[in-house]
Amino acid sequence: MTSETILEVGADHTQSPWKSCDLRGPFPGSISLDLFAAVGSAIGTLLPPDSRVFVAGDYRLSTPDLKQALIEGLADTGVSPLDGGLMPTPVAYFVADKLDVDAVLMVTASHNPAKDNGLKLMIGGVPTTPEQLSTIRNMVETESFRIGSRAIEKVDLVDSYQRQMIERWSHLVPERLPAMEPGQSWLRRSSARSGSTSNASPARPTVVFRIGPRTVR
Repeated sequence: MTSETILEVGADHTQSPWKSCDLRGPFPGSISLDLFAAVGSAIGTLLPPDSRVFVAGDYRLSTPDLKQALIEGLADTGVSPLDGGLMPTPVAYFVADKLDVDAVLMVTASHNPAKDNGLKLMIGGVPTTPEQLSTIRNMVETESFRIGSRAIEKVDLVDSYQRQMIERWSHLVPERLPAMEPGQSWLRRSSARSGSTSNASPARPTVVFRIGPRTVR
């Protein structure tokens, strides 16, 4: 029995993961590896065979496996998946813009609980619409996929994002930042304001340390 087949006692696994413009739900449960592989194949089928799709994910424990399933589903249709690894959503959009890709797929459930996961989509440079997601869902449910094969490419432009953020905010000095209580960290304080798993990003402390305000590792 795999970890995916073990469902939490008392959890609602009947609720559909298909929302108006993204996918979200508990994993294991309504979100599964098979679903993400099929979604990848559906999106790959919608795109021309020479398309390039950037795929990344946040820092939830289930993200690496779900991201891999999504990438394999894409590759099976003949499009080129670019695996960006783990990163916050804003970094994914930054990297995708630098790479000039045809679609961006981000494995994340935003501010949902840590046991959940999901998928945000941007196809053709714009966020997906309910109509487009409905088409993808229909393709998944009917298994209407193109058959192809393409190698998976790994990319890493997080350093480029860090440099841009440092250049953008390097004019800040500690004296201009909000007052803090003794022993308080500007990094820890700002992180506490959001429950997003993006706050766990290794990129964030690197940028903050380079800018200069006092922080606590």
